[in-house]
Amino acid sequence: MVVAMTIVCLHPTFIIWSGAYNNDMLSVLFMLLAMLFTLKWYQQPTILRILPIAVCIGCGMMTKLSAWMVAPAVAIVFLVVLIKNIRKPLPFIGQYAAFGAVCVPLGLWWGIRNMIAFDVPITYVWDTKVMSMYVGNIPTAQRLFDFSLHQFDYPFEGFQLSGAPFNEYNPLIGLLKTSLFDELKTLWDFEGIATALVIIAGLIAVACFVGLIYALVSKKSGMDGLTKVFLAVILLTIMIFYYVFCFQFPYVCTENIRYCMPIIPILALGLGFGAN
Repeated sequence: MVVAMTIVCLHPTFIIWSGAYNNDMLSVLFMLLAMLFTLKWYQQPTILRILPIAVCIGCGMMTKLSAWMVAPAVAIVFLVVLIKNIRKPLPFIGQYAAFGAVCVPLGLWWGIRNMIAFDVPITYVWDTKVMSMYVGNIPTAQRLFDFSLHQFDYPFEGFQLSGAPFNEYNPLIGLLKTSLFDELKTLWDFEGIATALVIIAGLIAVACFVGLIYALVSKKSGMDGLTKVFLAVILLTIMIFYYVFCFQFPYVCTENIRYCMPIIPILALGLGFGAN
């Protein structure tokens, strides 16, 4: 617990974004709360415990529509609990109806309002079309699998318009770099130290991932099967749609940790289990 909490509390991403004036951190707060309340509801499935999940997912989607990404994992928990209680399903069906009655209006009213008033699709994302940040001309295989060391010669996210030797094109490396420095080059010129920090962060990230895999397959973690599936589905959902986003809008600015921040505490859990 100490190891996991240390990573979350001292992670550069949360320190940087704690001062942001946009909607990212509020949506992350609601997503993490939705995860917490879902696990609490799973332990004791009552109407008073399901409503906070609805409020958190609804308010999260109102804040930023991508907060829906916790919903598939929550739906799996709901389905499994219903199946386990299939002989007496009515109380749970009632809970799910109450959940929908709270969550759906909170999460979709703004998008529906804009669709009716301005013909804006609910899932609309503005395409910047800033060609100086465009990386769609780089082959897909290269963007996915090129981890050549020259990309780490420049430890900050690569924006050619700000003097970088190349535009960042690998989404995973973009995640790693922006998790430390966001999109900014630091004001000091000690790039050697920055490179060392990127390497250290990469090693910690690998250790977190390995620890999480161990926790998900090992009985020693103390988690039951559904909790493991819950965490794995959230992690996979966020990462899959992050990659979809990066290829649907192939610009440097989409390769940013701010689109994946909930994975940090999940991976931190992995290192915590590994250190146990």
